[in-house]
Amino acid sequence: MNRFKLSHQAAQDIEDIWNYLAQENPQVADNVLDQFRERFVLLTKFPELGRVRPDLASSVRSFPVGNYIIFYLLLEPGIEIVRVLHGSRDLRRIFQVVEDTDIE
Repeated sequence: MNRFKLSHQAAQDIEDIWNYLAQENPQVADNVLDQFRERFVLLTKFPELGRVRPDLASSVRSFPVGNYIIFYLLLEPGIEIVRVLHGSRDLRRIFQVVEDTDIE
């Protein structure tokens, strides 16, 4: 059976989203978390459903959930959720890869 796992950063993203939304309406925060869980299960069943995002990082895929975007990697078996971010964030900056520099 395929499964999903959450990276530490994705778990922190989800907690931050819930805390932010719950300040105004805890029920809305709970509903958004339920939507995330439903999409995690869907993506586990159909892992290639998400869009490949080479513009952000190699092997990363994305799938929208309302105003948020789930970013994940394909695993054998299942998927790893690496980030869950609001779509208005500067995604390229967040996923920016720091290149190694040679020291002479």
